[in-house]
Amino acid sequence: MASAKRRGSIGVDGAESQYCDLSGRGLTSGQMERTLRVFATADTIDLSNNEIDKIPVALPAKVVTLDISFNVIANIRGIERLKYVQQLHLAFNRLDDVSALEFCPHLVNVNLSGNRLMSTRGLETLEFLENLDLSDNLIEVTDALRPLSLNHNLTHLTIRGNPLSQRPGYHVPLLDMIPSVIMLDDKKMRSVAKYKTREHEYTTIRSST
Repeated sequence: MASAKRRGSIGVDGAESQYCDLSGRGLTSGQMERTLRVFATADTIDLSNNEIDKIPVALPAKVVTLDISFNVIANIRGIERLKYVQQLHLAFNRLDDVSALEFCPHLVNVNLSGNRLMSTRGLETLEFLENLDLSDNLIEVTDALRPLSLNHNLTHLTIRGNPLSQRPGYHVPLLDMIPSVIMLDDKKMRSVAKYKTREHEYTTIRSST
């Protein structure tokens, strides 16, 4: 989370800080719970590269940006408390189910790379989702991504490193199924043109030449 703006410092004044960086400290879940208690007002939190095996209960409920990648989390029970989170990094954990993310309605950018996911169940309710990284998971078939067809704001999708992405022409049915996607595996696949009717604004997406 190197791009995060550091607006506060960690330490004894943690309760006044908006930015909390506890990355790379080898902290277990129990140690993290105790440490997080002094960061009650933090809205940007980096817990990456530790030994956390669950979502910490002590996370401030109003956190907006959370990096909890490179840990040993096998399920995300408890994440439903984080109603305001918009940027979520859960890369390189041990997740095979992220359906609980449906209770985090404001998510915009989500990194789930390097896990054990075979489906995207639960993500279809995230109406603000724009950027989703599913690289290096266990997704084998296009239908496993079908829930994403309901994410009408999803423009950036990464699935490289999945069995599906090894198939020639995998992008063709995928782009047809998820018409909002513009960037697939960091390649621009379409151009966007918007037009308005009397009641709604629609997006027309044309294949790039």
